[in-house]
Amino acid sequence: MIHYLRALWSRLRGLFGDRRADRELDEEIETHLRLLTERYLRQGMTEVDAASVARRQFGNITLLQEASREMRGIKFIETVIQDLRYGAQMLIKTPGFTLTVILTLAIGIGANTAIFSVVNAILLRPLPYRDADRLLVVSESWPARSLSNIGVDPDTFADWQERNHVFADMAAFANGEEALTEDGEPEKVASQSVTPNLFALLGTGAALGRSFTPDDIKSGQPRVVLISHSLWHRRFNGDPSVIGRKLKVTLAVPEEAIIVGVMPAGFQWGVTIGKPVDLWTPFMGLHALTKGHSVWQGRYLTAVARLKPGVSIAQAQAEMTAIAAWVANHYPSYHAELSATVTPLRERLYGDLRPALAMLFGAVAFVLLIACANVANLLLARAAMRSREIALRSALGASRLRIMRQLLTESLLLTVLGASAGLLLANWGADLIVSLSPPYLFNLESVRISAPALIFTLAVSLVTSFFIGLAPAYESSRLNLNEFLKESGRGVADSRRRRRLRGLFVIGEIALALALLVGAGLLVNSFAHLQVVDPGFNPQNLLTMEVSRNWQHSERQRIGFFKQSVERLQALPGVSAAGATSALPLTGSAGGVRFFIEGRPKPSPGQDMLTRVIVTDANYFRTMQIPLRHGRLYTEQEATESRGLVLINEAMARRYFPNEDPIGKQVTIQSRPPNRNPPVEIIGMVGDVKLGALAEPAEPTVYWPHSELALPGMTLVMRTSGDPLNMSAAAREAIHAIDPKQPITETSTMESWLAKSMIRAHFNMVLLTVFAVVALILASIGIYGVMAYAVAQRTQEIGIRMALGAQARDVLRIVIREGMTLALAGIVIGLLVAFSLTRWMETLLFGVRPTDPLTFTVIAAALALVALIACWIPARRATKVDPLQALRHD
Repeated sequence: MIHYLRALWSRLRGLFGDRRADRELDEEIETHLRLLTERYLRQGMTEVDAASVARRQFGNITLLQEASREMRGIKFIETVIQDLRYGAQMLIKTPGFTLTVILTLAIGIGANTAIFSVVNAILLRPLPYRDADRLLVVSESWPARSLSNIGVDPDTFADWQERNHVFADMAAFANGEEALTEDGEPEKVASQSVTPNLFALLGTGAALGRSFTPDDIKSGQPRVVLISHSLWHRRFNGDPSVIGRKLKVTLAVPEEAIIVGVMPAGFQWGVTIGKPVDLWTPFMGLHALTKGHSVWQGRYLTAVARLKPGVSIAQAQAEMTAIAAWVANHYPSYHAELSATVTPLRERLYGDLRPALAMLFGAVAFVLLIACANVANLLLARAAMRSREIALRSALGASRLRIMRQLLTESLLLTVLGASAGLLLANWGADLIVSLSPPYLFNLESVRISAPALIFTLAVSLVTSFFIGLAPAYESSRLNLNEFLKESGRGVADSRRRRRLRGLFVIGEIALALALLVGAGLLVNSFAHLQVVDPGFNPQNLLTMEVSRNWQHSERQRIGFFKQSVERLQALPGVSAAGATSALPLTGSAGGVRFFIEGRPKPSPGQDMLTRVIVTDANYFRTMQIPLRHGRLYTEQEATESRGLVLINEAMARRYFPNEDPIGKQVTIQSRPPNRNPPVEIIGMVGDVKLGALAEPAEPTVYWPHSELALPGMTLVMRTSGDPLNMSAAAREAIHAIDPKQPITETSTMESWLAKSMIRAHFNMVLLTVFAVVALILASIGIYGVMAYAVAQRTQEIGIRMALGAQARDVLRIVIREGMTLALAGIVIGLLVAFSLTRWMETLLFGVRPTDPLTFTVIAAALALVALIACWIPARRATKVDPLQALRHD
C-alpha cells in the first residue's frame, strides 16, 4: 500500500514539475555519456568522434527525458494542461477575436442564468414551509359558471374539517386591514384573521414570544395579536420587550390587543392578498358557528390543508368533491351546484406565471443558441486561418483526436471566460428583472444567484463549449495534408463543406431571431391594444387616498365623516371635484353578492344572479367622469339619507334586463345581514367601468349610496387642475383637521393604478422585446460576419472578375444574392417555427391572435431589410477591390 502511495505521490510531483528529478536525470545522462566517451577515447578515437559515437549509442536524449517524465507524471492530465496553456497563448495573441467571443457568450449565458434565477425562485425552490409540497389550498368552485378559487364560509369550512379523512390538519384565514393610531404615525396595515392552528400547520413558529393557541379564541379571553418582523422594527425599533405590550387597533374591532409574538424575518404568508401581512389575529368565528347553515355569513375564508402521509392530491380531490356534494345536497340555498377544488400551494401562488416564465425561458434559450451559432461561425473562420498550423501538426504525428481535443479545449476556455462574465451580467440582470416585475411578485431576497443557478451556469457552459467547438474541431481534423502544405494552399483553406456549415449556422440564427421577434411583436401589438381600452372613466389628474374608520363609529358618524372630508377636499385650491367610493376601478376590490329582481320568480338553487356592489357618494361619478347613460344619479341628500335607490351599469342591464328598460325596476341585493335587505329601486344606468384587469370584460355592477351601506372604509378621489401628487400634502392636512389620528394609506394617482393594471403585460413585453432585439443584433452580426469573411476569401476571384470586365453592380449583386439566399431561407424556417410556437402565447395576448398575419409579415419584412443591410456593407466593400492588388494576392 505504501508503495502505491509513494508511486502516486511521485506522479503528482512529476505532474506539476519536479525540478530536482529533472536535474538528477540530466546528471545521470551526462554521467552515462561521459563514461561512454571515455571508453571510446581509450580505444583510440578522437574526442569529437568518441562523443558522437557515445551519443548515437545512448539514443535520443529528448525521447528518454519525455519517457521519464511520463513515468513520473500522469500523461492525460499533462496533455490537458499543455492544451490549456497553448490555448490560452493562442487566445491572448488574438484579443479582438477573444473579446468578441467572450462578450457574445456572456450575453447568452448571462441572460439564461438571470431567467433561471427567477424560475428557480418562483417554481423550483422549496417554499419556506415544512413539507410545502403537501400543502394545499381548498376552495369552493362553480363549474357551471367556470368560477374557481371562491372563498368558503365558516359553516362549510367546519364541515370540511369535520368530515375529511385525507388531511392531517386544516386551517383557514381571512384577509383584512387594521389601523394603528399609536406608537407613531397613523398607519393602516394588511392583516389576517387566522385559525389558531395555521402556523403549526405551516410549521412556522414565532421568532420572539409565542404563536396562537386554542385558548386565544375562548370567550372572555383578551384579544391577542402577532406582528411581522418588519412591523416590529418599523414601529417598535426591534424592542424585545414588545411582548406583552398592548397595541391599539381601531379598524375591525376598536380595542387594545396584547402582542404575544413576533414572526421570523422574511416570513410571508398570503394566498389572495396583494401585499405583505404585518398583523395576525385569531379568527373568532368558528367557536360560535351557526348550526345548519341557517344564516349566510359570506365566503370570505381561504382554507389551507396538509395532506396525510400516503394520501395523493387526487385522493384528496375525490374526497373533497364528495363532501361538497353532501353540503350542496343538505343546504341547496347557499351551495347548490358548488363543488370543492384542491390546489397545490405553489400552483395557487404562482400558477398564472408559468406561461410567461416558460416563454421567457424559451426566449433566452433561443438567444443562447444564436450566440453559440455566432461563436461557432467565428471559430470556423479562425480554424480556416489556422489550417497551415493544423496541417503541420498533423504532419508531425498529431492524431485527429489530439487536434480535436486541442480545439475543444480552446472552446472550453472561451466558454469559461464567457460564463464568468455572464455571471456578472446575470446578477445585474436579475436585479433588473425584479425592478421591472409587478409589485410583490418576487423580491431581491428570493431572486439571487444561488447554488442551483451556479450549477445551471456550469452545465450550460459545458454544453455550450461542446456545441460551439465540435463543428470547427471536427472540420479542422479532416484537413487534406497534401493540399494545405502546398504553397498555394491558402485559397483552399475555406472548403465548400465549411462554407455550407457556416451558412447553416446563419440560417439557424435568423430563424430563431425571427421566432423571437414575432413573439415580441405579438406582445407589443397586444400591449398597444390594451392601452387603447376605455377604462370607463378619465384617469387623468385624479388623486386617490384610502381612508378607513372603525366599526365603533355609528353609521351616521361614518357618513358624516366622509361627507365632511369630501367637502374639505373640494374647497382646496386647484381641486375641481371630489368624491368617495368603496372600490376603485382597476383594483379588483369590489365584492360580489347575489340578488334577485322583484316581480320575477326567484332563481332555483345554483342559478343565482350575481352582481358586484360598490358604495359611493353623490359626487363620485362627476369626479371620475363616468358617463350617465340613462335615468339620473342620486342626489347629495339621497346619498346621505337611506331612500332605497341604486344605480346599475350597462353590463348589468345587458345581462339581466335585455330588451327592457331597467329604470324603475326593483331588486333585492343580499349584501347585508338577512332581514335587512329590502327591495331598492334602480334610478339610473351609468357606463361600464373596468373593475379589474383591462383585458377582462365589464361585470354587472350595482352602485349603492353610502347611506344604504355605511362602510367604514372608503377611498377618497379628487380631480385636480395640475399634478395630483402636488395636492397630497394639502389633502392629508384637510383630513387630519377633522381627525388627527386618522390613518391615510395608498395615496396615489389614478394613472398609477392604470399603469399597475398593465404592469404584468408590460413586464412580459419589455423582457421578450429586449431578448428579441439582442437576438436580432446577434443574427445581424452573424450574417455580416459570414459575408465579410466570404468577401475576404474571394478577393482574388472578385479581382479576376473585375479584371475581365465585371462592373461594381455585378459584384454587388453576386454578394448580396449569396447573403440574402441564406437570410430568406432562415426567414422561411423562422416563420414556420414562430407559427408553431406562438400558439402557446395565447393566454398572454389581448386583442390579437397568436398567428396574426400582419405581425408575421411586418417582422419578416423588417428582418429581411436588416439582413439586406448586413449583406450590403461587405458587398459594398467588395466593389472597392483593386484588380491589380487582388491578382497579386496569394
